[in-house]
Amino acid sequence: MPKLLKRKFDLQEIILEIPATLRLSAPMVAGLIGQMLLSWADNLMIGPLGVTPLAACAFANNVLIVFLVFGYGVMSSVSVLASQAFGGGRKEEVGEVLLAGGLLALLCGLLLSFVAIALLPIYQFLGQPVEVVNKSKTYLIFVAASIVPTLIFTSAKSFAESVLRPWLPFWVTLTSVLLNVFLNWVFIYGNLGVIPLELTGAGLATFLSRLASMILLILIIFAVPHFRAFLLSLKSFPSKELFLRIFKHIPTLFRIGLPSGLQVIAEVGAFSFAGLMMGWLGSVSLAAHQIALTCAGTSFMIPLGVSHALTVRIGQIFGSRQNHKLLPVAASGLFFSLFIMSLSAVIFFVFARQISSWFLQTYEVVNLASNLLVIVGIFQLFDGTQIVSVGALRGMGDVRIPMLITYLAYWFLALPLSALLAFALRIGAQGIWIGLAIGLACVASLLSLRLYRMVLSPRP
Repeated sequence: MPKLLKRKFDLQEIILEIPATLRLSAPMVAGLIGQMLLSWADNLMIGPLGVTPLAACAFANNVLIVFLVFGYGVMSSVSVLASQAFGGGRKEEVGEVLLAGGLLALLCGLLLSFVAIALLPIYQFLGQPVEVVNKSKTYLIFVAASIVPTLIFTSAKSFAESVLRPWLPFWVTLTSVLLNVFLNWVFIYGNLGVIPLELTGAGLATFLSRLASMILLILIIFAVPHFRAFLLSLKSFPSKELFLRIFKHIPTLFRIGLPSGLQVIAEVGAFSFAGLMMGWLGSVSLAAHQIALTCAGTSFMIPLGVSHALTVRIGQIFGSRQNHKLLPVAASGLFFSLFIMSLSAVIFFVFARQISSWFLQTYEVVNLASNLLVIVGIFQLFDGTQIVSVGALRGMGDVRIPMLITYLAYWFLALPLSALLAFALRIGAQGIWIGLAIGLACVASLLSLRLYRMVLSPRP
């Protein structure tokens, strides 16, 4: 029996780890909120163009989110390898992972962009109005092309976070948001002597702001003294030995990243299909579902940031072989996430109707959304637990079992149960969210048990 199994569950030790987890989480959460602000800015600035451009923007982003989140999942492997190398004191290897991650991001981004653009003729068969699909094409092409710099930026961001400089990517993200708003003002409306490009201008602004953020972060990494110790191996550039050391990391990055990407697709796809089922129930159900999903997604940013931080912290501990720290660090993330999501649940329970009325004043929608938010409150606890568990497990390179758990729980339990409750038992929209909550409870339980087992008996 592994020695670690004899350790006691020390609550004081766990509480002492919370500040370190929060310090690393804070800039990551702020960066995620920055990305949300970017989406809000696009919608607010495209809105005055009319209903069709706004619908076209929403359609294009709903299509592209599948490609983008898959890319994010693949690139999460950079955090794993870089943090493990950093924890093990292998500084030059951290820099090699950065370059290998950049190369993988380039290849993955080009492939995803190509597929997203190549499928343009297929999008007309997704049941959307013809004018919306036609209006979205040039916007979609620009935003699809921006997947390449976005994934390269993500790789560089993961590197900076893994070597404990998480605020630098945040400031670059904030700069990107402000630049995007400015470029929207220029290209959408035709300011500073530019011809008004409307929705196409929004796509161009997104591409240029993402390209600028990629370039800026790379320049910072090569300019800041803290990073130089990790880039010493680049002095031999170009050399056969350096290229071999870089390329040897790519299979490992892909081995970790592919299941992570597929896992994210499983979750995003499940919620997309749930949205489709809501549409079968009618426009009121769909609108209420969108309100519930928006509220759940907003509070989800905090445990998602904690999850990213745990990937780094657990990866560093795993790389340094200080296995006695795995349990308190993982538990610190879980405890904080449960605390935050409990607060969110209370807010949704108490202020469900008021929150729903912020979005629409229609009685039927507000009434249904209020009922859904009560379920979302319970849902929050499981959602925070599962995403934090995923981040901690990823830090140890454990990605395949979590992927299988996610697929089985969402697609073979949650969605069939949602359909049964909503349609066969005629519970309607609430039945869909009850099914999702039960599936998510299953995911959270299995992943937290998996995490507990792994931190007590980690595999090399």
